Amino acid sequence: CHTLADAGSKGQIGPNLDDAFAESRRNGLGQSTIVQVVRGQIAYPVVETSTGAPGMPADLVEGQDAEDVASYVGSVAGK
Repeated sequence: CHTLADAGSKGQIGPNLDDAFAESRRNGLGQSTIVQVVRGQIAYPVVETSTGAPGMPADLVEGQDAEDVASYVGSVAGK
């Protein structure tokens, strides 16, 4: 669903995660903060968007899988 260079993904539905976090990283946002943002978006996704575009599915990953996804995205997005 998302584009993330490190993963080689070129999703067309969700936001480009490199673009989403690149400027924040340049402005000093730390990796741990990015991990928490991603983890929060996994736990509380916007399922129904105001634009009518597809939202992020609820319960896509849970538990340790959600922690692992958030940690991975936080370590590579926007670099």
